[in-house]
Amino acid sequence: MGRLTPYSTACRRAIHAIEEWIGQGVEVVLPDLWDYEVTSALFWLCAHGELTRQVALEGLRALFRLNLRHVPASAELCYRASLWAERLGRQRAYDSQYIALAEMFRADFYTADKKLFGRSREERIGFVKLLE
Repeated sequence: MGRLTPYSTACRRAIHAIEEWIGQGVEVVLPDLWDYEVTSALFWLCAHGELTRQVALEGLRALFRLNLRHVPASAELCYRASLWAERLGRQRAYDSQYIALAEMFRADFYTADKKLFGRSREERIGFVKLLE
């Protein structure tokens, strides 16, 4: 238990950043998709022996204690996400949901995905930031 995965450090950085932003009064806006992705990641780690079921459930409880603004899917958000996926050469539009949402709210989008960040730089998309 507890072996680091490629995204362990990035996950910790993201949690720390979110806690800092909330503490500073910043509204953190996420697509509803985020809850499903976090749940899937926690239980994937659980299924592969990286987390206990108890730790995964504690992670979920912590997730829902955070003061985050969730935005449900809409025709406009999905349409914008599909355009972003196409522009960035992505086969799936998961990450593009976040980019479309950031665009709609005129906000920065932070990612640990270096390929997505690099492709965003190539396209000169200034509001996509690398979570370091």
